[in-house]
Amino acid sequence: KESPAFHYQMIEDLGRYARNAQAAPRGFGKSVVMGIEVPLLLLLTRPYFNITLAMATDKLIQERFGRLMAEFEENPHIISDFGQIKPPRGSAKTWNHSFLNLHHNGAKILGISVMGRKRGGRPILFLMDDPEFDPEETSGSSNSQYILTEKYESILFRQVIPMLAKGSAMFWVGTMINRRCLLYKACEANANRFKVWMRR
Repeated sequence: KESPAFHYQMIEDLGRYARNAQAAPRGFGKSVVMGIEVPLLLLLTRPYFNITLAMATDKLIQERFGRLMAEFEENPHIISDFGQIKPPRGSAKTWNHSFLNLHHNGAKILGISVMGRKRGGRPILFLMDDPEFDPEETSGSSNSQYILTEKYESILFRQVIPMLAKGSAMFWVGTMINRRCLLYKACEANANRFKVWMRR
């Protein structure tokens, strides 16, 4: 189906604003745009570009990197335009389900879980794709939502943002799980900590 207008708006906002927090319902293709198409475009066309992609769990990162690897290794259009993307066997460059170092131009993408250890910082672009999960779906406890939201906020402002280099960008896209999640708080009109962000 044809892309809706907000897909194009996300791309414009990515180029225009240093900090973005944007919400859309599940199934609206936001992860396809920001978690697959944008990394493919930037990594293929910008030498030595450095992206960090954060998601809720390591399993989700591995699945997403599997999709990226398939595009780099099997997409005939990419191969025709850019040549060999995967480093040759025996190369010093890394190619696995959490870190890709492109052979043709030295661009890199690192995958991390939001709750996991942060390493390899100073990316040019930090992407967060649905980093929050619903505690009621995983543990059956609604009491843990407040603790999780506080933890996400602490991780964002004490770990993620300090690791960004001057001039780097951050784009957070996700689904508002409920009114207690951090993305909902971030997009509220009176959210002081997010006033310098583009929030949609």
